Amino acid sequence: MKISLVDHTINPEQKIGRFASICYDAKTDSESNAKRAAHCVKSGHLSTLRFAYATFHIDGISRVCLAQLTRSKHLDYLVRSSRYCDESEADFHVPDAIDHSLFAYEYGKHVEKSRLLYQKMREAGITKQDARFVLPQAQETALYATGNFQAWRDFIRLRKIPAAQSEVYEVAVEIERHLNLIAPEVFGVVE
Repeated sequence: MKISLVDHTINPEQKIGRFASICYDAKTDSESNAKRAAHCVKSGHLSTLRFAYATFHIDGISRVCLAQLTRSKHLDYLVRSSRYCDESEADFHVPDAIDHSLFAYEYGKHVEKSRLLYQKMREAGITKQDARFVLPQAQETALYATGNFQAWRDFIRLRKIPAAQSEVYEVAVEIERHLNLIAPEVFGVVE
């Protein structure tokens, strides 16, 4: 899995603080803006976070993880299309629980059998959009995900928990790490 921050609001805490000033009829100098942004987060005035955004390129996650990620309804996505892309050489994710179990060999055989069936179907003239039905949900994909800071905080809050599926948990941890670098006052305290 590879996650890259590809675009984001420049000086997000300054922008959040400046825009939030209207709510408090407050001045908008850089020191006040930074303090106001931190105050908004600490006080739960999270709607102010909608005025900053981040976009990530996420590569090498399974379609299972993609399904979990896209349940975050306030984020937006552009996903590699298995309808239009040839998936003959697709990679497949192996969860640690399977990789370190008695089922690892059987899992590998199942994935390879699915890949071969997909290739045979394509060679026989079955369209990519129909042949893809034989591929396991473990098939890896790539996407761009974008959202405002409130949406990203919500995603992290819901997916960076012990009960989350391990792959989406790892995505949440990595996204939070990137966001902490560009907006520590906003993402340093995700509850």
